[in-house]
Amino acid sequence: MALQGNLHDMTVADLIQHTCQDRKTAQLTINHRGQDAQLFFKDGNVVHATLGDVQGEEVVYDVLGWEEGTFALQADVATPLTSIQRSWSGLLMNGARLLDERSANDADGLHEPGELTSDFNSTQENLSMAPAGTPKKKSELLADALTSIMSESAELESCAVVGTDGLVLASIVTGKLDEGRFGAQAAAFYGICIRASSQLARGIPYQAVIQADNGNIVAYAVNASTLFVATTPKDGVLGMIFREAAEAARQIAQIV
Repeated sequence: MALQGNLHDMTVADLIQHTCQDRKTAQLTINHRGQDAQLFFKDGNVVHATLGDVQGEEVVYDVLGWEEGTFALQADVATPLTSIQRSWSGLLMNGARLLDERSANDADGLHEPGELTSDFNSTQENLSMAPAGTPKKKSELLADALTSIMSESAELESCAVVGTDGLVLASIVTGKLDEGRFGAQAAAFYGICIRASSQLARGIPYQAVIQADNGNIVAYAVNASTLFVATTPKDGVLGMIFREAAEAARQIAQIV
């Protein structure tokens, strides 16, 4: 039996996040003003999406702007093919940025399929993103920078340079933390902060913090596509943590 509901009660971004975090294999069908989109999940990843004749990431970016409509989530539905390689957190991050940039013109969510993706591709050409084949020298510089940052810090336990798509560019991770999960969750966390900040008309956040029972997590924007993320003990001095994160982001910005 499919889980059904209304987008007023659960947004598309929330549906994607919960489905992926639960590591489901499923099909999500969304109806919005006569348009039907299908998103396919496999083991907690968005692997395929269709909207009319359009397929792939651009469909996800389009439906993230849908605020009205209904949805149905059918579990254990196999995907017909794979058209998306980007992590789910990266999809949400990029989609949130696009929606923020186009909020003045597309407040009602009505735009042609692929229109947001065209803007995204144009924007990406101007961003200082780390290319897929990052030269070894740059990787070594990032590793050296993190080593120096950690050796001089009394507050940081683990840290990483993470792309907004969840790709870990360099890290020093201690304890039981998994590097891949660290990167994915950091990107997802910052993406949610961007979406919330945008909806509350606060602009793009440069820093986000979680204070929890066992410690803190701080994410600091290095540039439009890169984050410095660190974990700290629960008794860490927040003022010093923020200062160290800002200084770390400044050093990393000179490399990436």
